[in-house]
Amino acid sequence: SPLSASGAGVCTDLVVSANTITGMQLDVQNFTDMGSGVVLGGVTNALVTNNFISGGAGSGVVVGGIDYDHFAPESDLNWGGGLKTGSDPVNNVIANNKLSGNGVKAVRMDSTVPSGTVVDASGNWFGVATSAGVAATVASQVDYTPWLAVGTEDPVHGAEPGFQGDFHALWVDDDSPQVVPVIRV
Repeated sequence: SPLSASGAGVCTDLVVSANTITGMQLDVQNFTDMGSGVVLGGVTNALVTNNFISGGAGSGVVVGGIDYDHFAPESDLNWGGGLKTGSDPVNNVIANNKLSGNGVKAVRMDSTVPSGTVVDASGNWFGVATSAGVAATVASQVDYTPWLAVGTEDPVHGAEPGFQGDFHALWVDDDSPQVVPVIRV
């Protein structure tokens, strides 16, 4: 199953770092986040960094709000309501990951995330370098700029654990939502 953080209380200050998560498949137990690598349901102040997350049937990272439900309503588990989590997702950062080849999105926002919430997913490799290609791999509420121009690791730090993106060349897109309002140059 995916790496998942949830519970009846508030889940905060979570770090998911230096993992290789590949080939997640559709779950026979009807999880709504089927085949996704990392699921942040109602988590605040999370940092997802230096990970290889690829080849999953779902999304690389899923961000859900306070009412995020890990289980489909008609679950084989007869759960009768699923898991409700602690808070709406704020201050979550998804950075310096290799998020490529996932079946749905690199970063997906669940419908439980409040309108206007933007998640910072800057500084990742999304499997493509064009602005249209990157925008297509993320949800509309994801700040994806700047992104890595190549999916190779930094030649100096590449031997360190996890994905070490090469930040020597970056691409930007003025159509990307922004976590913090900025004046563009």
